[in-house]
Amino acid sequence: MFRYTPILALLFSIFTSVKILAAEPQWESVKNEDGIHIYLRDVSGSDIQAFKGEVKIQSSIESLLALLLDEESCPEWVYQCIEPAVVERVSEDEHIFYQANDMPFPSTNRDVLFRMRITEDPTTKVATVYFENTADYCKKKDSLVCKKINRSEYVRIQTFTGFYQFTPAGNGWTHVTWEQHIEPGGNLPNWLVNSLLVDIPFNSLKGMVALISRYQK
Repeated sequence: MFRYTPILALLFSIFTSVKILAAEPQWESVKNEDGIHIYLRDVSGSDIQAFKGEVKIQSSIESLLALLLDEESCPEWVYQCIEPAVVERVSEDEHIFYQANDMPFPSTNRDVLFRMRITEDPTTKVATVYFENTADYCKKKDSLVCKKINRSEYVRIQTFTGFYQFTPAGNGWTHVTWEQHIEPGGNLPNWLVNSLLVDIPFNSLKGMVALISRYQK
């Protein structure tokens, strides 16, 4: 009779973990400069890669969250961000934001409506800020900001998912990880999409480092 021993259970667990790791696309380092590390990896079912940016910032997590929640500051640090707007403050930890992206001529500008949700692990104190696409959020709303968004002639981004993760690093420092997958839609040249996958996280995190002192308490 076959006996499922602890050793076999361990071997099965290792084998399963190896298969999962093998199936998951691996991050590839593409830029490491000014303390900012950028990675790319393939996304199943998409022609557009995801990016990941990492940087260590001398800041509290509270200050970093304050920066993210100040949507009007977006053009000062988020690469190519224009026309930011707060659509709705659902709760202290949930917000609907809008922003457009200034694309180089002759490409049409893109815009995005997204939901931001903030969670915090009470044990580790790690804060995670999730983003999810809400492209149709304003379609049946008649607020002034939604009326303006509904008149937009920009190309609306339909795929927009990701998160920021803020991990305490000790002595007043925080490790920042930003992962994002965006499909800009429309017809954009491959060279432009590929350059944005690096330029967006690198320049945005560089801007975050430069601006964070404004939010320090």
